[in-house]
Amino acid sequence: MKKKSGELVDYYRKFHLDPNQSAEEIVAQLRSMHGKRMKQSEMNPFDYELQAKIEEDLQSFEAAIKIFEKDKSKYDKELAKAYKEGRISEEVQQVAREFLEELSQLLSLGNYGVLIRRCNEALSNNVKDVRLYHFLAMANYGSDNMRAAFDAITLALTEYPNDFFSLRLGARYSTDVGAYEYAQGYINRMLEVYPENPTATSEQCYLYEQMGKEEMAFKLIDEYLEKNPTDEEFRRACAYDLVALSHSFYIEDSSSGSMIIASQEKYEKCLATCNKANEIYRDNMTESVLQNAKFFGQTKYNDENLRHTLALFGGGLIYGLLGLSIFHVGPNPGAGMMLTLSLLLFYSGIRLTQVSFRPYWQINKFFMTGKRERSEQFYIWIGNIFAFYLKWSFKISIWIFTFIMLLFAFAWSRDSRDR
Repeated sequence: MKKKSGELVDYYRKFHLDPNQSAEEIVAQLRSMHGKRMKQSEMNPFDYELQAKIEEDLQSFEAAIKIFEKDKSKYDKELAKAYKEGRISEEVQQVAREFLEELSQLLSLGNYGVLIRRCNEALSNNVKDVRLYHFLAMANYGSDNMRAAFDAITLALTEYPNDFFSLRLGARYSTDVGAYEYAQGYINRMLEVYPENPTATSEQCYLYEQMGKEEMAFKLIDEYLEKNPTDEEFRRACAYDLVALSHSFYIEDSSSGSMIIASQEKYEKCLATCNKANEIYRDNMTESVLQNAKFFGQTKYNDENLRHTLALFGGGLIYGLLGLSIFHVGPNPGAGMMLTLSLLLFYSGIRLTQVSFRPYWQINKFFMTGKRERSEQFYIWIGNIFAFYLKWSFKISIWIFTFIMLLFAFAWSRDSRDR
């Protein structure tokens, strides 16, 4: 459909059509859209503005159907020529103004396949906008196609050598895949071309953090904030990068699907990272991640150790009483040994009680690996020995007592017969 002054309407963009489809497929799709739009007029017949818009759209559908039914290849050639000559109608220029918003929405919805196709269509139609490369890189990154993502960044920097966002994407993606030398190269370029832009410094901090050099990152943040204490954008950027870093210390619990921390090292690093984020920029997000990290340091008593603890305290009490009884009769090496053993059992019981109050990261570690902390395992082992010892000592004592009572009963009955 041609407009005045030789302008042309791009129906591919206007109706979100796939130019790779055949003319028959496109016409069928347009007819379906036409039918749905007609039905929408029945929803609210009293909205006259809506009725006018629907009528306008129906005419556009009919015009597009005629074009694709007539000669799709000819229309494609005319459209490509019109883009080169700038002969695109005002109607499509409005669509073009909304195009980047559409791409942003596709990105937020995670519809990466369509986003990649739309960007490639625009680039093949000679649309000049560096943001197309940005969207293309982000979509391929979201699709785990890192080669294509870096290709898009390379193309962007070939056409726009000093584009800041392209350099930043290159630095961030290189850091994320562990290509730290390349990331440093992008950051150096950012610092060279944009020395006053704090984002380059925040990317340097992010690189240090991902390399495990948290102290260097924290020092660089403090040095910058000492010189620029009111730079809220830098504060937020660094804090949110630290929040993103804190997520790497969590692992997924396959049994529940929840994210947990299951080692002391990761807990301490996560807590330090979240504390730093909350220190430099405080909002709901940084407060929330800090509270989540602190949760894994809270303690819970392991009641599975109660039996072992009671065995240790019970053993300590029994040997203590025996030692005191013997010592009361008179000095005796056996009394000293029993009292010493009693103290050791009491100490083990106290230590087992202490280690039984375990932080959640340690509980998660046990569930994930099946291995307890060494200190807890050691005192449980001692507790097991004395629980076993007391159990069988009690049983043997009962057997001996029962045997003695039987002998006494037998002797008494025999003595009664003799009388």
